[in-house]
Amino acid sequence: MNAIKNTNRSITLNRREFLESCGKAAFALALPSFGKPQSANAQQPQPRRPVIAEDRFGRMFPSLPPFAEPSQQLRQALVEIGKPGGLMDAKDALDEGPVQLIVNLDLSKNNPNNPNHTAGVTFFGQFIDHDMTFDLASRLGQPVDPERSPNLRTPGFDLDAVYGGGPIADRELYQPSGRGRFQPGVKFKVENGGRFEDLPRSRDGAAVIADPRNDENLMIAGLHVAFLSFHNRLVDLLESRPKFIAASARRGNAPDVYREARRLMTWHYQWMIVHEFLP
Repeated sequence: MNAIKNTNRSITLNRREFLESCGKAAFALALPSFGKPQSANAQQPQPRRPVIAEDRFGRMFPSLPPFAEPSQQLRQALVEIGKPGGLMDAKDALDEGPVQLIVNLDLSKNNPNNPNHTAGVTFFGQFIDHDMTFDLASRLGQPVDPERSPNLRTPGFDLDAVYGGGPIADRELYQPSGRGRFQPGVKFKVENGGRFEDLPRSRDGAAVIADPRNDENLMIAGLHVAFLSFHNRLVDLLESRPKFIAASARRGNAPDVYREARRLMTWHYQWMIVHEFLP
């Protein structure tokens, strides 16, 4: 903030107003030469582009003004929208319980099912969100500059919420396959002691995974296990393919089963997003 004081009052300029005033002053100084021929080598001003660091959050439209300035009236309007009986309330019969609300469609006439998507799409969307964003610094109810908020996930569909830092940085997630003839592939640890596969867990029951949010509910945990199991199946498949081993040998490389399995699973994941989730 820049303050300009005179004898009568103090005027405070924000950053945008300060830059605008500087621009107007520069334009006034350049006005006498306005209209004169410019040299062929004169550079044209380029539009300003917002810079978003990969390890930070940002704004999609940084130049777009806010919908409304914060005020008590605005807060009260938002409370009215979200309160029971408000605009966002579907007025479901919550006293009937979650099972009946799912199986008895007559109880959700104001909140009908989506005819084009199954309920699992919601949880896959949550899985995708966990793959792109992870903010441990911000706190609810406290305004924060997104460009100063660190993002612990990479802003791309690369499954780093599953793979973490890889078998060297996060070795507690992995175990060797023990089947490779040249370089054993690396598999994820998966709990198989119960009736169904489960996330690997410590003695206190905490999930040993790259992103703890993927154990928030049974559906998201099941999705995470499915990706762990798919990677392990790809490792088995690659280790049983002589052509893959031979092709690596011809290139003079030891077959990197882990990297190839990760690439194949990431491709399948991205295909699902483009062809199943986004449409």
